[in-house]
Amino acid sequence: MRAIILTLVSVLLMLSTQPVAVAQATSLVGTYDCRGNDGTEDYLATVTITLRKETYYVTWDKEGQTGYWGIGRMEGGQLIVAYGNPKSLGLAMYRRDGARLIGRWVDLGDEKGEVHPETLTPAGTRAAK
Repeated sequence: MRAIILTLVSVLLMLSTQPVAVAQATSLVGTYDCRGNDGTEDYLATVTITLRKETYYVTWDKEGQTGYWGIGRMEGGQLIVAYGNPKSLGLAMYRRDGARLIGRWVDLGDEKGEVHPETLTPAGTRAAK
C-alpha cells in the first residue's frame, strides 16, 4: 500500500511540474523587435522564434528579407543558437531579462573574433534600450 501511495505522489508531482516546464519553454516563442550592433553600425530587424519539441527555430528578417536562419536549444538558462545564411555562419547566446532577450553573437567569418550585442524585445512593446 505504501508503495502505491508513493507511486501516486510521484506521478502527481511529475504531472504538476510538466505544464510549468512547457510554459517556460514556449514563453520564448514569438516575434521580437531586434536591435543590435555589428561592430560598424547599429541595425534593426524582426526576429521570429518558433519551437518544435525541444528545438527552437529562429529567423532574422531585415527590410522584409530573411537574412539569417538559426536552430537552437535552451541550455543552462540560455538560448543558444547556431545561425547562418549562404555567406556566413555564427553563434548567438541569449539570456532572459524580463520579457526581453539580451544576446551576444559572433560570426565565423570575423577574423577579429569580436562579440556583438543584440537585444530582442517582444514586438509591439517599448523598443529595446
